[in-house]
Amino acid sequence: MGCLQMQTVTLVVDETKLGACMGVMLVGLAYEGRCIPLAWRAYKSNEHAAYPAEGQSRLIMRLLKAIRAGLPSAVKVRVLADRGIGTSPLLMRGIAAMGWTFLFRVTKQSKLVLPDGSQSTFYDQVQQPGERFQASGRVFKQRGRLEAHVRVLWAANAREPWALVTNDPTLSGWEYAHRMWVEPAIRDLKSHGWRWGQSGLTQPARVEHLLLLLALAYTALLLFAARLEQAALTFPTRRRPDGSRVRRLSLFQEGFAALDPPFSSFV
Repeated sequence: MGCLQMQTVTLVVDETKLGACMGVMLVGLAYEGRCIPLAWRAYKSNEHAAYPAEGQSRLIMRLLKAIRAGLPSAVKVRVLADRGIGTSPLLMRGIAAMGWTFLFRVTKQSKLVLPDGSQSTFYDQVQQPGERFQASGRVFKQRGRLEAHVRVLWAANAREPWALVTNDPTLSGWEYAHRMWVEPAIRDLKSHGWRWGQSGLTQPARVEHLLLLLALAYTALLLFAARLEQAALTFPTRRRPDGSRVRRLSLFQEGFAALDPPFSSFV
């Protein structure tokens, strides 16, 4: 446990859908290009009731507090979320009050008010790939001003910039890339491996119970593949432009491939 206390734990918040009428808010642990589900809430979702009565931000805070109960107090925690979730002063304040840090992508219209009183839409401060902008001030002029640090990054191969807000001045903003790990993890759960998306369940409680089983199996498979790598067993690799090599398959796919053919054939 002492080793864990020296690390920063990165949590990713995301929402996924199962069919047209079931939503799942999920918080997972970023791990080796994937995201291990730790806490979640399922709910019936349609055009009339997208979230439970408590609202999106309070729902997420309940999940984060449940995770905090299982962590040593000395662990540093960073929470990542995309703009559909992250553009929320309420959620940012709640995470800061827990003593954690957030790095959230926000909408293009988000405003920054500098100490001299000038203001701008900080998304517009970069004009082309390769540029970056950073500043500190108050954000969310119309939604409850919040003291924060702004990072706007436009990667060379990206279609548009990331407009990011954090309460940690030491972050460059590139740490946000770990948020992307939740997307292949959800694909692993829903279609590429466990077929969660084909369950046909219509009751939120049953969706949550099934996800518990899938999350346990998913975690075991990732740790199994990681142990194989640590044992120096050879997996397919590919060469990066800089000459380094990375695994060709994901850790999830490697774990499946290392099992008996009847199991790996389901991937």
